[in-house]
Amino acid sequence: MTLKKRIEISDFTAIFSLSLILVWISHFLFFTLTGSNDIKDIFATGGFPIRSFSYPGPAMGNDHVPPQMWGGFALNILFWLFVCSFLFQFFPEKYKSEKIRRIIFCSAIILTLFGKFYFLLKFD
Repeated sequence: MTLKKRIEISDFTAIFSLSLILVWISHFLFFTLTGSNDIKDIFATGGFPIRSFSYPGPAMGNDHVPPQMWGGFALNILFWLFVCSFLFQFFPEKYKSEKIRRIIFCSAIILTLFGKFYFLLKFD
């Protein structure tokens, strides 16, 4: 006898996962160099629609993200959560299937792990 239990992904979990995916993708795509040559200045910024992270120069970080930068990241999550919850209402039913929700959920986990590694490199 095999006991197989599948975890069902709710609407909110799918919407939140989709917003996390968009936060990370927008964060990676909107990495902008500032053009400053001084090693004490901000080397680059990242985040969309709110520039939430200011990266130090290469090999000048202190190995962790400063706590004040996470506020902008949270605001970006709220922005994308609002956008995704609005857009989710217009998705066709075939895109709201359990299989698609699991793919979105797993993609969000993978991108979050990749994003943590990305921060580890950027703030080294």
